[in-house]
Amino acid sequence: MQTQAARVMATSRPADFAPVLSGIERATTEAPASMRRTVGALRDTGPDAADRCQAVAELVEGR
Repeated sequence: MQTQAARVMATSRPADFAPVLSGIERATTEAPASMRRTVGALRDTGPDAADRCQAVAELVEGR
């Protein structure tokens, strides 16, 4: 959505364009790090792993 807004703003509101690009850049930087943390948590086999698996299953099922 931010990219679509940026495309419109590039021509209609160029003065407001830079902050939108900064937001897109920040999101694209944070997304892979967040995914790595999520995968790391799911791979963890520590004492809370069973509870976490149950929580993920409930989240997926919409409970």
